[in-house]
Amino acid sequence: MKKILLAALLLIPCTSFAADHNFKNRININVNGAYTDAMGDFEKDLKAAEVDRTNMAFGISAGFGLFEFLEPGLEFQYFMKYDGTAQVTNDKTEFTSYMGGIYLKAYLPEISISDNCGLNFYGKVGHGRYYGSAKVTSGTTGQSDKEDADKGGFSYGAGFDFVWDHMFTGLDVRFHRVRKADFVSAIGINVGYRF
Repeated sequence: MKKILLAALLLIPCTSFAADHNFKNRININVNGAYTDAMGDFEKDLKAAEVDRTNMAFGISAGFGLFEFLEPGLEFQYFMKYDGTAQVTNDKTEFTSYMGGIYLKAYLPEISISDNCGLNFYGKVGHGRYYGSAKVTSGTTGQSDKEDADKGGFSYGAGFDFVWDHMFTGLDVRFHRVRKADFVSAIGINVGYRF
């Protein structure tokens, strides 16, 4: 059922609106929601603290169609709070993170689905600053320790957009790394407007 609803969400726009799929010299505003899964050392840390490694993330980005196939831009991503309580010690761990940075999207030539709708596949790389805050509250004393950090990182991934009129919607898969360590993977839905 979920697959049918997703297909309807993505394909219904192809049945209406006049198409205007030119990327060049256009500003693209995009919002997204993604399901994330912790990776690498971050996953190990969450597991040790008995915190669920899966979560949600929300973001916004704005890019400029430099050519017909290339879009540089700025982005902000908020990774929602990871939290959990250890059964043995009753210690509560909370971790929040967000990032801000730049990205570059490279599009393949558009595939025409109908007179009103096209499909664009793309690859995407990004670089930015990742900010994190970890707070541990003791289950016995109630005292809290908090540690903040910010490090450089990068992301890479791919996706596709259904494009119609000034609107586009699609699916995006990305992997985030902080320095050389895996951070999270994210799969999400994008909705955007092209000026």
